[in-house]
Amino acid sequence: VANGQGTTCNTAISVISKPTCIYQSYQTPTNSNVMWFAFVAQSVNVNISVVTTKFGINAPHIHQLALGSGTCSNIVLIADDELPFEDDADRLSIDLNASGLIVGQTYFIRVKREATDTCDKISCRANNSSDPTAFNLCIENVNVIIPLDFGLELPAINHAYHLNRGQLIDLNGNP
Repeated sequence: VANGQGTTCNTAISVISKPTCIYQSYQTPTNSNVMWFAFVAQSVNVNISVVTTKFGINAPHIHQLALGSGTCSNIVLIADDELPFEDDADRLSIDLNASGLIVGQTYFIRVKREATDTCDKISCRANNSSDPTAFNLCIENVNVIIPLDFGLELPAINHAYHLNRGQLIDLNGNP
């Protein structure tokens, strides 16, 4: 990351949402617990995924993921999520699903090391470290299919499905 790039909303790193999740590797700058990204919506639905250091490794890791709209001086929070606290997680992964985006509008993503609540894992205790934190990020456009009901009636909105292209795991990594 170039000098200071991504350390504030005004210096957010430009990323592109894709039809499939293609992870890009990033590292927080030294002495920064936050990193910012910006993307232009290409779909009304997105899945934003962050994968960071696995538990048991005494290293800082990403705890929070947030999506916002507006301007850097007036960010409107759309969605946010935190890392699940699991004792035996193979990887630290946050999947944030958002819908109702406006195609062509710029949105901001914030990744942050600190947890809202106190994390008692050994790897969380390094949060005061100034060492960079490595993580992977992807933004995936999600197509939602609303099939016609039996008899070809218009479907109820609660019958929406994510397009299945043969994936073997769900959005949260479960078989």
